[in-house]
Amino acid sequence: MRNIFIIFLLFYNLFIAQTRKEIDENLEVTRGLINSGKRKESVKLLDDIIQASIKIDYPKGVFHGYYRKSYCFYFEGDFYSSIKFAQLALQQDLSQIDYNHQVIAFQLLGQNFARLEMNDDAIKQYKKMAQLAEIIADKKTAIYQKNIAYNDMASILWKNKNNIDSSYYYFFKIYKDLSNMQYRDDNMMILLSKATTAMAILQSVQGRKDSSAYYLKKASTFIPKNVEKTTENSVAYQHLPYIYFTYNQLLKAKVANDLLLKEVTNEQNLEQIKAGYDVKSKITGKLKDTVQAFKDLTIYNKIRDSIDQIDQKNIKKSYLNIIGEKEDNIEGKTKKLKFLTVLIILFVLFSTSGLVYLRKYIKRKNIEKRNILQEKEELESKVNDSFEELVLLAKENSPIFLVRFQEIYPEFCQEIIKINPNIQNSELIFCAYLYLNFSTKDIARYTFVTPTSVQMRKYRLRKKINIPPDVDIYIWMKNLQ
Repeated sequence: MRNIFIIFLLFYNLFIAQTRKEIDENLEVTRGLINSGKRKESVKLLDDIIQASIKIDYPKGVFHGYYRKSYCFYFEGDFYSSIKFAQLALQQDLSQIDYNHQVIAFQLLGQNFARLEMNDDAIKQYKKMAQLAEIIADKKTAIYQKNIAYNDMASILWKNKNNIDSSYYYFFKIYKDLSNMQYRDDNMMILLSKATTAMAILQSVQGRKDSSAYYLKKASTFIPKNVEKTTENSVAYQHLPYIYFTYNQLLKAKVANDLLLKEVTNEQNLEQIKAGYDVKSKITGKLKDTVQAFKDLTIYNKIRDSIDQIDQKNIKKSYLNIIGEKEDNIEGKTKKLKFLTVLIILFVLFSTSGLVYLRKYIKRKNIEKRNILQEKEELESKVNDSFEELVLLAKENSPIFLVRFQEIYPEFCQEIIKINPNIQNSELIFCAYLYLNFSTKDIARYTFVTPTSVQMRKYRLRKKINIPPDVDIYIWMKNLQ
């Protein structure tokens, strides 16, 4: 009997292993169908994969089945169904799913909410994506995926004029993360160039021409050379034609855009086809091929109008489904609330009014405390990023260092000028280095002078702005503001 049971287990395990192998093979088939634009055929096969995976308790098959269904519906414009299947994917047992795939599921959710202009919901998903990316084992992948999330958040915030500072904040995070990396692949170079260009544009919008010129020059140094599109760099590759175009590398822009258009046309990705023809019309126009530019612009306008009509229909349908679902949830919650209300009334009859008041008071204070802490953390994060930007500019001995320092610490510079109106800009820069707590050796290294020269400058500065010889110059600078 025992031998029969062992044989049964062996055959059962063999059956499970074979079924999992078939599921994995079918998932690869769906990848090919999706890439060739055959999304409806892919959805049918994915339904079979999900059912087979549920039967043998294979979370990986269920997760990828739901995720790819979500992906298909997203490109069909059915954002409600896409959201539903992405959420189902993330509700599975994720212990067998690598973090990188979980990250892209959160990204897909964010893209759906962004298309529906539910920007707050989209940003929540991108924040989850960034947090999860932090724990990806491969650090290079972790940094890249985190910065893709920052890019998507910055792009959403860019659209609202009131959120320009927040948009700049996330683009600067990308700049800080990727510019400090010693080894960057093409993905990172494309993303870094795009983010730095966006920073330059945002600085220009705010009238900061020196900062804008500085970051524009920086961005041009990050443009990768002769990038070939692969499945690994497909997300970043979408930005490459426009980056080449921005920096007047028109032939490279044309080659990259033609390759991208071929790929997205096969995938029937209308949004990317529209973007491709928009860039193509601008490239051909700048190459003075007016006939081709007019043709490309005509195609772009037709696709844009077609997408607008489809989007209006699909977005309205998705909205109605989401609203209907929320109303059903509200109705269910209302019933629960009514039941709870009866219980609460009974409880209140046997409770003192003081106890009720005390509970409400404690709850309100906890909420207030949590909100204050959250606001404080966000403020400290922004202040830290501004400080880090200044330190980076100081180390580079950047010509815009003083401009940015005065923008961030205006009161400090005003106080120095009050003490001595004749103080020179070079002396203000030296004061700024001291305020940022740079040592004598650091100042000498970053300003290309000897430590002895720095000591002499400290001595002359003490006399010029009346710092007593027994007072620490660094403490004096910090206490001035």
